[in-house]
Amino acid sequence: MTPVQAAELVLPRPRLEHLARLTDDTGVIQHALGALPLRSTGYTTDDNARALRVALQAAAAGDAQGAVLAQTCLAFLAYAQRSDGWFHNFFDYDRRPLPETPSEDCQARSLWALAEAARAWAGCDLGWAAMELFHRGLPACHRFRFARGWAGAAIAAAAWLIGEVDDDPPEGGLSTGEVARILEEAADRLVAAWHRTRTPGWAWFEDVLTYDNALLPYALLRAARATGDRRHRQVGLDALAFLVEATFREDVFWPIGNRGWWPRGGRRAEFAQQPLEAAGMVLACAEAWELTGDAGWLERARQAAAWFVGRNALGLSLYDPDTGGCRDGLEADGVNRNQGAESTLAWLTAAYAARRLPGTSVDEHARGVSMDDRTTTDGREAVGA
Repeated sequence: MTPVQAAELVLPRPRLEHLARLTDDTGVIQHALGALPLRSTGYTTDDNARALRVALQAAAAGDAQGAVLAQTCLAFLAYAQRSDGWFHNFFDYDRRPLPETPSEDCQARSLWALAEAARAWAGCDLGWAAMELFHRGLPACHRFRFARGWAGAAIAAAAWLIGEVDDDPPEGGLSTGEVARILEEAADRLVAAWHRTRTPGWAWFEDVLTYDNALLPYALLRAARATGDRRHRQVGLDALAFLVEATFREDVFWPIGNRGWWPRGGRRAEFAQQPLEAAGMVLACAEAWELTGDAGWLERARQAAAWFVGRNALGLSLYDPDTGGCRDGLEADGVNRNQGAESTLAWLTAAYAARRLPGTSVDEHARGVSMDDRTTTDGREAVGA
């Protein structure tokens, strides 16, 4: 990892008020018009799984609202799980499941959240419920066929193993050894995909850089933490180094846009940049720093967090200090003003992760980022007001 200059990062305190605005007694509403929940868009299990993880972190930080939201989201996941262990993803506002193809991403995100819930609530009935849902759903991972499914399965299994959940598995549930085998199977598939696709100048798992990219190396680094496997660690670090090279311009995070992605040998999409990418980069680089002690990874994690509050291509804050929410993306001509669930949860994920990093402080009154007086590569100021 190439050393980069360290700088103090000041972030706003993560707040749950907009997430609470998006949440009713069923769960988290998927989309918003500005900051107004769009109930007509219904719910996704994806968002409620992400919200469960964020709410648990908020509760651990002393936010009483987090515990309430976490219980609502856990109940949603219980409702969404089918008898075969798969989680249905899309629901109408009247709670009816909508037609869909089963989603590996949704399954993996749900299991990740449940593993963390079982750990956070170990020894109580809520933890037991999360454990039951986890054990019912994890065997579905054997059927996964895609890289992000394998990555999510590895992260979920690692969260379970690293968390050392105290409760005995339910009757018919998986043993610790079986969870470990699922972890190894998923991580090994990622390693195989990386070796199969890698060429000089393209050290990646697929022929296209698309969405939630940092999830893939993050999964291998989490697997390495759980198992000590050097192959998982090295490929995770190599892939993350490639992704960093592709998505940072000096000290500014510049994620792959979703209007065309970046096919190998093709043209890279600059916009629309998605909050999901910045949150994943914070998690992956923070994990790389914890594994290696390399301060370069630490600085990249903090720079990715700074993307939310103005250190980005346009120098505009996606974080909304008036609502505590996050706008849906960075377009070529400005921000997408809607504040949907995925974006707000990405900000909260990044904020809770970044606040634990050295060199980061939280300011109750901060409205943007303070990280030296730097500019983007095209000379525009990249500091939020």
